[in-house]
Amino acid sequence: MSKTVLLDMSTKKLVYDPLVPPEAHIESGDTLICESEDANCSYITDESHVWHNFQDLREIAGGGSDPVCGPVYVDGAEAGDFLAIEILKVEPGIWRNGGYTSIQGGCGWMEATAFNLQQPLVPTSRILTFDGEGHAMMNLEGGKEYIKIPLNPFVGCIGVAPKRDRVCSDSLKEEYCGNVDIPQFKEGATVVLRCNVDGGLLSIGDVHAAQGDGEITGCAIECQGRTTVRVTVIKKADMKYYGCPQVNTPEMMGSVGVWSGKNLTWAISRGYVDLVRRINAEYGISESDAYMLLCLCGKVQIGNGSSAVCMVQRSVLEKFKKG
Repeated sequence: MSKTVLLDMSTKKLVYDPLVPPEAHIESGDTLICESEDANCSYITDESHVWHNFQDLREIAGGGSDPVCGPVYVDGAEAGDFLAIEILKVEPGIWRNGGYTSIQGGCGWMEATAFNLQQPLVPTSRILTFDGEGHAMMNLEGGKEYIKIPLNPFVGCIGVAPKRDRVCSDSLKEEYCGNVDIPQFKEGATVVLRCNVDGGLLSIGDVHAAQGDGEITGCAIECQGRTTVRVTVIKKADMKYYGCPQVNTPEMMGSVGVWSGKNLTWAISRGYVDLVRRINAEYGISESDAYMLLCLCGKVQIGNGSSAVCMVQRSVLEKFKKG
């Protein structure tokens, strides 16, 4: 009989680590509830909390950012098997009824801190509250006006332990997924990851209430949150997987590419290559035809500038479904 396991904030980690003892054991089909800390461990809770150097904030928060709950050992999952993580609910900002966004020195796409003749932007924090009608309220500079931002909650970090060395929880790689900040990791989607070690050692955290494509400042609406998932083991013989984390819904199939030190175009290319191979395997469409098909109707959503999910609607392919 399936059970529900709660991981609260006391289980937070700043690493994915194949050697760390699990906080809990679950079985295939069990439900996991993760109550996670915000990305900077509650060191930004007021608009007076500004950081001229992002590295200073990382150090005071324990040497990292984007803490995750876990890890959880999934009984019956062997190295090489897969975890299907069905996202049942993402509840943002449930303790503070809001979150924050900020500009921090040394963080973000558009603020260079070296080889730049211009002065960096002034570090700024904004506290956003939720209006109870599906919006976050962001005050503009001066405090006299505000903007309503539609909520679109998702979980920024879902990861399994890497095969060998520990890595920071704010890192990302196709091997273990991690801090990809993909808005498609939301209620109704299923994320599929390959286990690198027995039990998988799954960790989840970093809830975002909303985020634009690219997360260009490096800071979405960051908040504490509760994420509820159902975890199912898929044996390696039963799974078509080509190296990229997957995010799937009944309407859409997607592959997540990660740039791994290269540019974002490379991440998109990696995701599309993976998706071509999946279409070939799952629908019997040749790789050449799948390649052309995705050129005509593929979709891309950028995560945090180091990741992208490449997608196609299943309705385009359904008549070719095998089995």
